Amino acid sequence: MEKDELTTGQLESFLRKTGKRGADAISILGKNAQFINSISTVLGQELLKDITIVVGECLAKIYYETATEEDRADFRSAKRILERWMGIINKQKELTDTVNEINRIKTK
Repeated sequence: MEKDELTTGQLESFLRKTGKRGADAISILGKNAQFINSISTVLGQELLKDITIVVGECLAKIYYETATEEDRADFRSAKRILERWMGIINKQKELTDTVNEINRIKTK
């Protein structure tokens, strides 16, 4: 495992801190096939790590009812950024897979 990969321990830590709300957030994201494909890439893992920090902080504030409108906006922004980058990462992965397949066929 590379040092920058998201570990099960990091996800467990996130879930311990955020509880059911964190689990719900991961569940919502996990229902999206793009999410699963994205986290299989190094870039996707880095993005997820950064986003989970932001989301975790926002969810804690929302849960403890100390969130400001700015915190709620940060949460919505993090969600939109994640969704946008999942699409970009998946498109790049599809293109890379296609190029690799073409190269594989050429070398036969």
